[in-house]
Amino acid sequence: MTDEERAILDELGRWAERVAEGGWSIDAMTTPLHDVAGDYTAWRFADGVLTFELVDVMGKGVSAALVAAAIHSAFQARPSLPPADAVTAVNHVRYRAGGATRSRQWRFRLRGCGARADPAAPLRWIN
Repeated sequence: MTDEERAILDELGRWAERVAEGGWSIDAMTTPLHDVAGDYTAWRFADGVLTFELVDVMGKGVSAALVAAAIHSAFQARPSLPPADAVTAVNHVRYRAGGATRSRQWRFRLRGCGARADPAAPLRWIN
């Protein structure tokens, strides 16, 4: 690869991801305003079920990215929970972490969390 091709690949690697597993093919792309941001998409496969999150943390930069990382970790720590239960658990974690003021720093919008056992099955979705 040339230096230019590597630079293009590095840039793509910052915001694009493609995963294929079993009967699934997943493509995702985020285009953050800055190099560090609080929006993310994530998915995982566990026991034949695809679970995913779409999260938008209020704010910008490092503080939003740190909150997004904490939220992502909270979801990843609960891989077997159905989407509604996972969202409830993550909300409890973020509420406790917000302290007495329930600081704006911990506010986020969950665009959605869903799970499917089969690509042809109905999607269980919470927003």
